[in-house]
Amino acid sequence: MVHFTQKQIAIIEEASDWVCRLDQGQFTDQEKTLLADWLRTSPEHIREFLLATATFHELGHIKDLNTLPLEEILRNGSSEIITLLRSEQKPINSSLGTQKTRYFAGAMAAAVACLAVLTVFFINPTSNNKDNQDTITLATHKGEQRSIPLPDGSVIHLNTQSNVIIKYTDTDRMIELSSGEAMFKVAHDPSRPFRVMTGDTITEAIGTTFNVYHQHNRINVAVIEGKVAVKSVQNDVFNLKQQNEDTPLPSSEEAPVKPSQIILTAGEKTTINKVNITYKNAEIKQVPLEAISSWRDRRIIFEDQPLQLVAQEFNRYNTTQIIINDPQIMNIKLNGVFDADNPEAFIKFLEISGIVKADRNNKDKFVLSALE
Repeated sequence: MVHFTQKQIAIIEEASDWVCRLDQGQFTDQEKTLLADWLRTSPEHIREFLLATATFHELGHIKDLNTLPLEEILRNGSSEIITLLRSEQKPINSSLGTQKTRYFAGAMAAAVACLAVLTVFFINPTSNNKDNQDTITLATHKGEQRSIPLPDGSVIHLNTQSNVIIKYTDTDRMIELSSGEAMFKVAHDPSRPFRVMTGDTITEAIGTTFNVYHQHNRINVAVIEGKVAVKSVQNDVFNLKQQNEDTPLPSSEEAPVKPSQIILTAGEKTTINKVNITYKNAEIKQVPLEAISSWRDRRIIFEDQPLQLVAQEFNRYNTTQIIINDPQIMNIKLNGVFDADNPEAFIKFLEISGIVKADRNNKDKFVLSALE
């Protein structure tokens, strides 16, 4: 299992933020100094920064790297290159020792070189796709979480065992969440709608931060900031046809009935049943903001949730699986806040509460059954 500490998660998020800020094009002298200081803090900062820039690189509309050799860029002294460190600056840390200092300086040079190239790319984005569309697929493994900066300044926070397909064009920003869970912090761009597709359901952002969980036969959508519209693919296609002047609108007899859509604002959540999709009658619930984003702190919060669903949540994060061996305990309702990386503590809670008994004979499984 890939496990990140809170410190590592913070570094990943800071690296993503720096890459997004760099893409904005206006970098003050103070910001240059702050970024240089942040990179000098540790090799881990450099590593995560390079990972974030590499991801950004893949997602952007970027020309063939061979057409922009680093040596030529540096030799020409382009004004678009940001200088972070000056030759008169002091060594990074002489106490690190010769070998560590040499490694750190090399990594620092790589980061600065990467910054120089990426700055040119970000300021002059072009596409090598004839349809002016880039597509990239990203996934996380069991227990892994990642933050993904997008070319427009938006950020995707991807939870464990999740898959997204990102499609950016000149007129649209489409994210397909084929499985798992993700939180989206959306940069405002009225000319390019930001849509998240899960099966036949589309969640369209209106300058917002929201969470989507594609869970088996259910889609959970919750909003942290701003508002979103939750609707069917059929509804979205119908609206797009109306906006296209070249597409003739059907007659009133032929026009399909537009499925209803749900508008959610901050602190609201809804669940769409994929088997029997009904938007008109979908229930909107109030939910604490901290509960929506709790997974980013690797916490699992349950409120009247069946044991079977709780077990599935723990199994997403851990190699040690919780197996329910007795149908009569599957629907026992639970409430509580648990550490996603500590199924042992959860099992002890169940045992102390007199809810189930657990078999620990297999080191990779907790097998639960009813008390005799």
